[in-house]
This record gives sequence, C-alpha cells and structure tokens, in this order.
Amino acid sequence: QEAAGKVDSMRDLIEKSGTLTIKDVLQFVQEESVVSEFKTDICRTLDEYESQIKALRSEMDTYRKASQGIKEELRKVDQKRVDFSAQQRCELCNQGVFTQKFYVFLCGHCFHSTCMRELVFVNMETPQQKRLEDLEASERNATTPAEKAKHVAEIDDILATDCALCGDLMVKCTVQPFVHPFMDEEEAESWRIDSG
Repeated sequence: QEAAGKVDSMRDLIEKSGTLTIKDVLQFVQEESVVSEFKTDICRTLDEYESQIKALRSEMDTYRKASQGIKEELRKVDQKRVDFSAQQRCELCNQGVFTQKFYVFLCGHCFHSTCMRELVFVNMETPQQKRLEDLEASERNATTPAEKAKHVAEIDDILATDCALCGDLMVKCTVQPFVHPFMDEEEAESWRIDSG
C-alpha cells in the first residue's frame, strides 16, 4: 500500500510539473516494487520514443534524398560550359564583349554589364531600383577590396540572375510600353504611328 501511495504521488508530480517524465522520476526510485508499478507508463514512454525515432529517421531520409539531388544538380552544373569566340559581341550594343566587364549565360547570350544594367533597371520595381542604386553607391564608397567584392557580387546577383533575351526579364518586357517616358523626345516621335 505504501508502494502504491508512492506511485500515485510520483504520477501526480509528473502530471503537475508538465516537464518531468517517467525517465526523470525513475532514477530516484530504488524499490523494485515501485518500479514495477510504472510498467505501463514505461511501455507507453518507450512507444513514444520509438515513434519519435521513426519520425526522425524519415526526416533524415528526406534530407539525405534532398542532399543527393543537390549534389547531382551541382555535378551537372560543373559539366556545363559556354564556348564563345574572341569576336563575341554584346547582344544589346553589338560591341565586342571583351572591351569591359560582361555577363555570359548558358544560353550563349553575352552582355556588357553596363548594357545589362540599362535593360534590367528600367524593368525593375522601384524598391529593387533603390536597392541596386544603394549597392552601387556602397561599391563606389567601399574602403576595402573585400567590401567592394561583396557589393559587386550582390550587384551581379541582381543583374545577372537571368538572361535578358530568353529569361523572365524578356517576358516582363512584353507588357512594358514600347516608348518610355525617359526616351529622347525625337526618338519617341520617330515611333509615332499616324492613324489617318
């Protein structure tokens, strides 16, 4: 009866605490008769641990498969290359690409960074334009090579995310007006279509 009273008081303690488990309490029990009273609780706890272990194994398998997929993608990317000639020209200004910094895409299109910026900037949302301008200012004002390289990498990520001719940017351009408000007035007028 004394053992049953201990068991009940221990169960109450576990329930009231909200954080204690059977495992925490059993380490302080020396009497075998008391421990045997917790048999059902111990079995339930072991079943819960087993379920948690199965869930963790499943999660680990998911991560392992994802990791293998990423490794395979990286292997494929490592095998990709773009061949182009010394006479390669910028797709936008038709000047040789080697005259300044340029971007080349897997599709084979090449763009000077300045040409790419011009095209990408006008198709950006205002917050993105502000972000790009801030990064460019930070790059100009960078005091260390590492700081400058960091800003250049961020600018490159924005400008060279996608090919301007066959990526998302081109799709976005299809809904843009052909004549922009910032265009030279004479150039804009040359595109006017008379309806009469």
